[in-house]
Amino acid sequence: MKKPAFPKTPEGVTDWDKVFEDPDQGLIPAIRKTNSNQQLRSCLTVIVRQLFTRKGDELRVAQLTRQIDDLFQQSPGQMPTDAAIGILRLIKIERQEKARAYLAKKKNNKQKGRTDRRGKTAAGGSANVVYLFFKNPRYLVGLCLVLLVLLGGVITGLVLETLSPTVHMAGETDDASAAASKDALSGTAATSKPAREKRPEDFALEDFTSEPGVAQTAAILRLVPLPRAFGERQRGATHVLPFIVIKDRGDLKSVCLQLPYIRAQLNVELSAALKRYGGFDAAALARVGAALKRQINDRLEDAPVRRVHLAFPKSHRDSSTRKCTLAPSTLMRYLS
Repeated sequence: MKKPAFPKTPEGVTDWDKVFEDPDQGLIPAIRKTNSNQQLRSCLTVIVRQLFTRKGDELRVAQLTRQIDDLFQQSPGQMPTDAAIGILRLIKIERQEKARAYLAKKKNNKQKGRTDRRGKTAAGGSANVVYLFFKNPRYLVGLCLVLLVLLGGVITGLVLETLSPTVHMAGETDDASAAASKDALSGTAATSKPAREKRPEDFALEDFTSEPGVAQTAAILRLVPLPRAFGERQRGATHVLPFIVIKDRGDLKSVCLQLPYIRAQLNVELSAALKRYGGFDAAALARVGAALKRQINDRLEDAPVRRVHLAFPKSHRDSSTRKCTLAPSTLMRYLS
């Protein structure tokens, strides 16, 4: 299936924000105009198959198709338009992340190419010097004479040092022995000094996933971009860090298995909050978290989720490298 021509950004990558959000030609406004479940399902299916046409996309197409089927099974008699928009926004985020990774890789390759060219220039200069010596014998003879003079000076110095008398006074010998003993002791002390205890930042993120003794047990997801109105410049925080506080560590697997649904519903609730409140603050995020908690517990037995907390990250390092894992102790301060 031939992929349609998408609008481009000044950097040369697809403008996914315009592809999905443009009021006239965007995918999301298009599915808002559907009048029935059949039209909505058909529209979603066509969009997925148009976006995922590369070799190896079959698994992703199957996953999204299953999510679409689940939406309609869970919404008998009503159109799950908001949930469908959540799926599309999730796809948009994935495509934007890939575009940013492509641009970063392209920039790194460009810088590496400049470094390689400078190295080749320096190597070429050295080769020219060697070629000059062999092309003109006078330069080579002069270099040999200089090396012979230097070598003669070194040999003379070694002979004189060997022939000169060496007198060692008893006091000097004792001082030397004492100094040697002192150096040996200090060296032993230095080698026997205990190694610095590793700090939390020395460990990989997953090293903390089994750390006992934390007051709360929570799953952490990757950073989620905050939606914005199409064409408007985003101010303030651009992402939120989702924590899902669970009753027991054994509930982690069942919660993480719901990750596609959780991310889709989170995007739905964030979009609704933007429309309702015009922006995001702690109170708006708390309402989004409360709604998401109810939706997750409705899908799972024994209601394992105590609360969902959405935090504004204080540093770009405060994030998870995994899609869904136990929150490390270094990030549990966000829950206090």
